[in-house]
Amino acid sequence: MIESFVYRELAAQVDQSLAAMELFHWRQGSSEADLLLSSGDRTVAIEIKAARTIPRRAFQGINKFANNYPKRLIRGLLFYTGDEVVPLGERRLAVPISALWAT
Repeated sequence: MIESFVYRELAAQVDQSLAAMELFHWRQGSSEADLLLSSGDRTVAIEIKAARTIPRRAFQGINKFANNYPKRLIRGLLFYTGDEVVPLGERRLAVPISALWAT
């Protein structure tokens, strides 16, 4: 349910954006990224978790996408219900869902 909520919010923001962006779901075998936010050949891979802490394997799908498309991925984001923006390695961030409404 939280994935649908974040998707709808991002979709609304993409619709209002002046940039040409698209949202996708990505799956390869058993690996997946909840959302890909793409503009041209640049992509942000997104995972969404209903957790206040950062799950250990949260970036597994993002990492698989990055391995398959290393030149496309500009950032991997984990939206979660915690309160902190947490850097988690090269081009990886955990971001509170509430950041969707921050300016």
